Amino acid sequence: MSFKSTGFLEDQLVHFRVHRASRRQTRLTHILAVPMAMGSTFSVLSILSGTNYAGLGLVSGLSLLYLPLDPFIGAATSGALLATHAIATSWIATTTSPLTTALTMYGVAWSLLLWGQRTFESRRTSTFGNTFFNLLLAPFLTVSEFFWPCGYRRDLRRRVDIRSAPIITRMRREDAYEDMLKASPKLCLATPAGIASPTLKP
Repeated sequence: MSFKSTGFLEDQLVHFRVHRASRRQTRLTHILAVPMAMGSTFSVLSILSGTNYAGLGLVSGLSLLYLPLDPFIGAATSGALLATHAIATSWIATTTSPLTTALTMYGVAWSLLLWGQRTFESRRTSTFGNTFFNLLLAPFLTVSEFFWPCGYRRDLRRRVDIRSAPIITRMRREDAYEDMLKASPKLCLATPAGIASPTLKP
């Protein structure tokens, strides 16, 4: 999915807004799965390197990416990552097999994320559509969700809503049409504007 470029942060926020704006919200799976994935990643790096510096190095690198995008959201995300690093590495270190536990948690996190997107969105997940977005910006964008209800950067939020609204409307119209076809696959239904008429089952 491509958007007219009006700034990297705005483009990514539009992508995220469209990505999670299905009829059944996927926000909860993001809030649960993203910290699990990051915490297990920090733990694996710490275990393999034998020191916590590897995980902290990743936190520092991500902070250098997030802070220029938005100082306040970037700082909040960096703090959340530091807390995630401390909690995950401390807890996993107490388990019988730390590496196995960390890898299992990583697998569970991605399974939860993929399941949530596949189940609730009923469309291709953004994991395959924008790998860069998922691997690097997911923590930042997830934390940003807590800022918008407080009225933070209303001008940016308004631009994101304006750009994403027609895309979301089209997605929901397509979803509604697919539901009608599933309910009555043999009926000749009127095709909504902008949606190609599918081949009906005999």
